[in-house]
Amino acid sequence: MPARRHADPWVISLRDMLKTSLGSAWRVGEQSGKCKIDVRFQDKSRSVGLIPIPWKQAKAKDIQDAVLAVAQLVQSNYTLKEALETLYDKKKRSPAAITNIDGEQLAEIWNLYIKHKERTVKRSTIDGLKKSFRKLNPHIHEVFDAQQLLELATENLDSGSVTCKHTVQHLSAWLRWAVSKGYLDQNRWEPPAKESDAISDLIGKSETTPKQTIPIYDDEILELIESLKKNRELKTAEKYIYGIQLMSCYGLRPHEVEFVEVDEVGRVMIGAGKTGERELYGLHPQWEKDWDLIQKIKDKHPLPRKDWSGYGETFRKYLIDQPYWQELRKRRDTSKAIIRTYSFRNSWAWRCHTDPKYSNKISTRLAASLMGHSHKTHLEHYGKWTPKGSIRNQLNKLLDV
Repeated sequence: MPARRHADPWVISLRDMLKTSLGSAWRVGEQSGKCKIDVRFQDKSRSVGLIPIPWKQAKAKDIQDAVLAVAQLVQSNYTLKEALETLYDKKKRSPAAITNIDGEQLAEIWNLYIKHKERTVKRSTIDGLKKSFRKLNPHIHEVFDAQQLLELATENLDSGSVTCKHTVQHLSAWLRWAVSKGYLDQNRWEPPAKESDAISDLIGKSETTPKQTIPIYDDEILELIESLKKNRELKTAEKYIYGIQLMSCYGLRPHEVEFVEVDEVGRVMIGAGKTGERELYGLHPQWEKDWDLIQKIKDKHPLPRKDWSGYGETFRKYLIDQPYWQELRKRRDTSKAIIRTYSFRNSWAWRCHTDPKYSNKISTRLAASLMGHSHKTHLEHYGKWTPKGSIRNQLNKLLDV
């Protein structure tokens, strides 16, 4: 292998990453245009093999993943030759190596998947993945194929629940990855396709009718904020208060609070996230001023630490222990409709369509645009609050009829 000072920068970077992950005993270099792997063991013996991946900068990440996969098998008492044959030699590979998998091997493949994901996703996402895998742990020595694995992992979960959905999605993604990498046999371990009927059947449908979300009224929002200011941990409370102010004033979904920004011309925007970019408008405008939201957004005022499943759960867990929130839910919740974190968003729509200052001036189409959904969705969820004859009233006013 060329001396470090003569190696290309990408090679130096690759070797540094592998050294950090595996130690100095694992080395890589070029041989016949492929990746040569050289391992020195504690007993001073040495083993050399060839990974069938081109020795090119564009393949650096593939090489890194491959070496980590080989190392994982070697640490599980495979020889280097056996590990390479298991992963790459399709003619010599024993079917039992990827078909007759036991619980320990499944767990090892899962750990490889987590190491792979840790390079690209947040810690909170990793925590969510691990939570899903724990649903499989009691049955990991029983599973025979992908279908049975997913069925056993979800058998004690409520049909149609968010937990059931996440468990199926997370474990299916892991199995697809393991099959694509050659760790598992496709015929036995390939899960159902995404968005397929088979996946929907595994997730199931909730037998209970979802409760509607009711808006929180203006005075209740203000009283809640004042009550939170009395918390002993004021610095923590201020982070939650800021999030509540954003959701209430701009009609945000809980997960959007981290994507609010002020652009170069002074517009308040959702700048990223799964719902896409859009402009926001504060209702009431006075709240935006009183709460100093523009400056707080520019200053990146801190938000609370996000739960692995998102900000909706973050705010729910915090508010559930707050005395005013408990009293408010006791007073307003019914068997068919409840107050939840989405109620802050709903309060914006309620304000928009029932407050005389806005109801005949902001059209349902404009309101839908500001809330980031279609006009049809807006009418389905908030149409009952729209004043009768509002379109006629707006046209009469515009045309001076």
